[in-house]
Amino acid sequence: MSQLIEVKVPDIGDFKDVPVIEVLVKPGDTVAAEDSLVTL
Repeated sequence: MSQLIEVKVPDIGDFKDVPVIEVLVKPGDTVAAEDSLVTL
């Protein structure tokens, strides 16, 4: 069963409204600590 988990992005400096370039996971994927989820 899938669950929704909040993911926090680390501080990337003095930037606002940084676009998400690519989502690297899809619904149903299993992710582990330190896995990449998005490309900013």
